[in-house]
Formats: sequence, structure tokens, C-alpha cells
Amino acid sequence: MASLIDKGIRRLDRIGRKYPNRTAVIMALAAVVLIVIKNS
Repeated sequence: MASLIDKGIRRLDRIGRKYPNRTAVIMALAAVVLIVIKNS
């Protein structure tokens, strides 16, 4: 589970470097966290 979150963060970090819109990255990260919590 933790590795899944880690992978998601790494992917978002890569996206964040390409698209420096931090708000969108933070919102996407929050969505990933909510999905993981829901599925646990």
C-alpha cells in the first residue's frame, strides 16, 4: 500500500516538473490519497 502511494507521488512529481501548476498537482495528490483510503 505504501509503495503504491510512493509510486503515485513520484508520478505526480514528474508531472509537477513538466507542468509547474502546483495547485493541480496538490489536488491530484489529494485525490490519490482519498482513493487509497477508500480502497483500504
